[in-house]
Amino acid sequence: KRLLVRPGPRCARGAGGAAGMKRIVVILGDEVALGKGCPKGQGFAARVQDSLEQHGVEVHNWSREEHTATGCATDYFQEIQDNIRRLDAGPHVRAVVVLELGIHDRVFLGDMLHTGLSTLCTLCAQEGVQPVIMQVVPDDADVHVAEETNSRLVRAPTSALMQWQREPSAPFYPHADVHKDLAANLLEVLQEELNLPLAAHGRDPMMSGNFGRTHSDPLRSGGLGAGQLDGVWLHKADPDLMEVIENDVIRSPDGSSTMLRKGTNANMHYIEAGGRRVTCKTVGNELHWDDGDIWCLVEDKAPTLGSPPGRKKKADMRSLRKAWDDAEEAFYRTKKEEEREELKHERERLRHERGLLSEARARLQAGESRLHEDTEKLTAMRTGAR
Repeated sequence: KRLLVRPGPRCARGAGGAAGMKRIVVILGDEVALGKGCPKGQGFAARVQDSLEQHGVEVHNWSREEHTATGCATDYFQEIQDNIRRLDAGPHVRAVVVLELGIHDRVFLGDMLHTGLSTLCTLCAQEGVQPVIMQVVPDDADVHVAEETNSRLVRAPTSALMQWQREPSAPFYPHADVHKDLAANLLEVLQEELNLPLAAHGRDPMMSGNFGRTHSDPLRSGGLGAGQLDGVWLHKADPDLMEVIENDVIRSPDGSSTMLRKGTNANMHYIEAGGRRVTCKTVGNELHWDDGDIWCLVEDKAPTLGSPPGRKKKADMRSLRKAWDDAEEAFYRTKKEEEREELKHERERLRHERGLLSEARARLQAGESRLHEDTEKLTAMRTGAR
């Protein structure tokens, strides 16, 4: 089978827009580029597409859920190369490929992210299109690849950094309001690459890169401060049931632990329970949950297992002591059993991930070999043309 390799001139940055110049933007990403967690049409890719189409730019979104840079550089390499060649980049076509990849690589394939992104950037440059790396996770991985491959970089906005500091989840999914800032930053880079007035259309006049109110603000006058929910809490409808919050972790009498996360507003928090989100808000010294439950603060300092709750403001001491003893007994009874089960699952998971990593490495090496062969053929063609 004959391998078609067209040299294709690279896109000159900031070059003037000649009459009849066709402009194409491709977004190659994961579910972030599909607007995960955003209302329809509010993801960064949809916002950018709306702005570009106003200027007659052709937009393609090749993103897929759970796409990885490693997978695109191995399993999907040939498919991506063929699709890029169909763009027919040439003297009268200015094409840009936006690479929004890596949120999943960072979880399971961190040591291969750099090679995967670099391979994709090299492929784009070889095929005559401009690679643009979009930084979603505010670390240095994307920055290093952009520097080494001479690719454009779209920096993560301040709002993404703020969310990352509050909620460093893996994989990292930006909130809907962060998508607006991601779109604005991307449009600024595309404005230079395509020589079009895009930023004015993509940037919200009020966009400052911040969420506005920070979590250090008080929740309400005379109420609890943010991050100060640690303490002993009783269920208002059942005072015998006690919950202990310590370092944003809820410890229940049955020995279970649940992570308490900050919500979008300073006085809002939530937990994930049974596959659904349950939200609470602070009202004075009470937590009001959206399922109707109300917790009352009876001690504003979380005790330790070796130090049960002491004097209470409002509570039946006997009920508190009994609830604490039950929680302590359940905790020690289940701790060893849970540790054994967790260790077993962790070993199985690591074994599975090692297998996946070995397979991915083999595919990446094969992809690099194909890219090397294509580069040599391209060099030979250029030499022959001279």
